[in-house]
Amino acid sequence: MSKQTLTELSIVVPDTLSLASDSCDAGWRILEVLGPLQLSMVGIMASISSVLAKARVSIFVVSTFETDYFLVKQPDLERGIQALQQDGYKVD
Repeated sequence: MSKQTLTELSIVVPDTLSLASDSCDAGWRILEVLGPLQLSMVGIMASISSVLAKARVSIFVVSTFETDYFLVKQPDLERGIQALQQDGYKVD
């Protein structure tokens, strides 16, 4: 996935892919919100983000037309999964 502004180009790729870049922040793991999600649905990202914030898990969110992805750092992954499960979310 990529996003470009006037001053930067952000690209999200697997850690196994090597790119020439000015900076890199490796070690993220992905949690996918299963979709497709209707664009009229309200509060999904806010709800999940709130659960992860209460568990003190930092997130990086990538949204597409069909679904959303919550990326969390590897050391926080298990804590984030447990928090989501305790709040009633199904995490596979």
